[in-house]
Amino acid sequence: MKKKTKNSLPLSLSLSPSFPPPPLFSSKNEPQVLLGVLEQDRIAAMAPAIGVPTFAWGAAHGGEWRPRAASIPRVFDVTAAAAGLKEPTAEVYVRVLNAVAPGLLGPYDASRALAALAPRPLLIANGALDGRNPLGGVDMAVTRAQRVYDAASKSENLEYFVDDAAEHEYTPALEDKVDAWLDRWLLR
Repeated sequence: MKKKTKNSLPLSLSLSPSFPPPPLFSSKNEPQVLLGVLEQDRIAAMAPAIGVPTFAWGAAHGGEWRPRAASIPRVFDVTAAAAGLKEPTAEVYVRVLNAVAPGLLGPYDASRALAALAPRPLLIANGALDGRNPLGGVDMAVTRAQRVYDAASKSENLEYFVDDAAEHEYTPALEDKVDAWLDRWLLR
C-alpha cells in the first residue's frame, strides 16, 4: 500500500509486521535512509528514486554542487558570509557538509555506500535532467556498485533506470519503474 506525501512522493507502508516495508526514498531524506539500510540486513530490496546523492562528485565537478546547495540556501549563504565571501563556493559546500554530516563526502557518499548494499536487489531511478543528483555522479555510483554486484555474481540484482525527460521530480515513469521493481522482488 502506498501513501502520497504532501510532495507527492510515495512512502511505502506495510500491512503486516512480518513483512516490513522496503525503503523507497527520494529527495531530502536519502542519506539518512541509505545509512539506515546499511545497518538493516532484513531490508530485502531497495529503490532510491531521485535519491542517489553523490555529494563528493558534485564538489569535485565545477558547479555541480550548486543545485543541491540551492535547496537549502540559507545554510550556505550564512557560511559563505562568515568566511567573508559574497556567495557560496565549492569550498563552502564542502565545509557545510563536513560540519553537518561528517563522512557524507567520504564513506557515506552514495557513490561508495550503494555498493555496500550488494547483493540485495537495488534499483536506482533518476531523472536525466536532475541537477541535485546529476547523472555524472549517479553514473559513477552505479558503476562502483555494478563491480561489486558482478563480483558477487548478482548483476541481475542491480538495475539503473533514467527518465530522459525528468528533472528532480518523481514522475509517473519513475513511479511505474519503481513499483514494477519492488513487485518483482517482494511479491515472489
